Amino acid sequence: MSRKSISSLCCVAGALLLAAPQYADAQCSARTRITGTWLADDGGTYVVRRTGGTTIWWLGRSADGGKSFTNVFKGVRNGNRITGDWADVISQSKDPNSGVGSLVLEINATKQGNQEFISGFKKVGGSGAGFGATNWRAECKQG
Repeated sequence: MSRKSISSLCCVAGALLLAAPQYADAQCSARTRITGTWLADDGGTYVVRRTGGTTIWWLGRSADGGKSFTNVFKGVRNGNRITGDWADVISQSKDPNSGVGSLVLEINATKQGNQEFISGFKKVGGSGAGFGATNWRAECKQG
C-alpha cells in the first residue's frame, strides 16, 4: 500500500471516528430496541421481548445454562421505567415464597431526534429475595 493510500485511509478513519454518535461507548453498546439479548452483572443472560407496545417479557438464565437460576419476568414500560413481577423457574430453595418478587427498572436511553438509543437498564427497586442482577448491558456480537 502506498503512503498516499495509507494517508487517505487514516483521514477517512479519523473522519468516521469524529462522526460517530455520542450516545455509544462502543459500536455495539447502544441499540434502538429493548428486544434482544442483554447481559447482567449476575453473570446471567436475559432474552427480552417487547410486545403490544408497552409489555416487556424476559427469560433470564445463569451462565451455567440455567442450572443455578432461570427466571421469567413480565412488566410494563412507562417512559424510562419498567415495573413488573419476576419468578424463578428453577430455584435451589424449598421455600415457596423465595425466588419471587417485583422489580422496578430504569432504562438508560438517549434520544437523537425521534430515535431512542438504549445502552442498558438497571434495577432501582423491587421486592422479594433471591434476585441478583442490578445492571444490564447489550450483548455485543463480534464478527
